[in-house]
Amino acid sequence: DMNNRSTSLGFVSSNLLSGIEVIKAITPDMDANTLGGVVNLRLREAPAGFHFDALSQGSYNAQDHVADNYTFWASLSSRFFNDKLGVFVQGNMDRTNGGGQVASISPTQWGQGDQTYGNATYRVSGANFGYDANLVENSGGSLILDYRLPNGKVVLQNTYSGNQTDQNGNQIQLNFNTTPNISYTVDRQLYGKDLWINALQAENTFGTVKVETGISHSFTQRYTDYGHALSPWTLFNASDVDDPFGSDDNGDPI
Repeated sequence: DMNNRSTSLGFVSSNLLSGIEVIKAITPDMDANTLGGVVNLRLREAPAGFHFDALSQGSYNAQDHVADNYTFWASLSSRFFNDKLGVFVQGNMDRTNGGGQVASISPTQWGQGDQTYGNATYRVSGANFGYDANLVENSGGSLILDYRLPNGKVVLQNTYSGNQTDQNGNQIQLNFNTTPNISYTVDRQLYGKDLWINALQAENTFGTVKVETGISHSFTQRYTDYGHALSPWTLFNASDVDDPFGSDDNGDPI
């Protein structure tokens, strides 16, 4: 979100990867701004032959009664010129409409404080009702070309991954203390991120010596379309703790 720079790797499609490398120590070939180590996401290359793969699935959220959760992924790959040139193209989209509902009460002891457990009278001093909606949409695609040399290969990678998150939070808090009141908390944030990667890599073996070289460009941005919060907004106040919401025609508390 707009206050947090951490990034989940979940917005990069797992179908795009051939493996994940974790390097725990800094080495001279890493970027200058590397701290602590590196998580290297290795992209797939075209296998031998022609391949087409697709995956589509959906789900139903029984709590929110929505059926617009889906995942779609498709790839096309083949090799040409006696398997020397490989072409791998893929695209992915997914959407998750999730959320949660929370209800809680706050009981406090009523009357004398020296009564034994189970004999004291308790009352509800407050109640809280919350609802959160979280809509996450991811999309991406890649084009990977590789050319096999007699003792090595050349690989050109072009990849995009994007994410947009729409968060909504609503909370109602009922307070039955000295000054009973009802307060509302409402917030919403719409934010996202984009990631572009372009890389040209080559490796070749000369006798017993293996040489690797490459040039790469990456661009990433995080953005917040808008964010607002109303916290807390007190809608109602009452001075009578025993009859905070008034009485009906018979004089009974509402």
